[in-house]
Amino acid sequence: MKIQSKIAGFMHRAGAAELLSSGRIKPGAALDLRPEPTNKHDPGAVRIEHGDTLLGYVPRSENRLVGAALKRGIRVACRKSDFGFNATTIEWSDDDRGDPLS
Repeated sequence: MKIQSKIAGFMHRAGAAELLSSGRIKPGAALDLRPEPTNKHDPGAVRIEHGDTLLGYVPRSENRLVGAALKRGIRVACRKSDFGFNATTIEWSDDDRGDPLS
């Protein structure tokens, strides 16, 4: 499974927009995904981080699928993409685990 999306909410994170637009995070750089079940706006929220910096979130339209894969222990890779300064590519192989939402 491969999802190309934008980082949601980056404009509300101190320093995230500057970090993303500065080119300091190069296309292909690994980003960390962390579920945030205590998020008061969306209990299905999945954080996108670079080091100790919260960049934003997986868009709500995709976080259920990504969160389910993470919850099932599927290794999910997230990388900075080159199709926009706040773009990401999220992908995983689910060949031996089936649909993460099942």
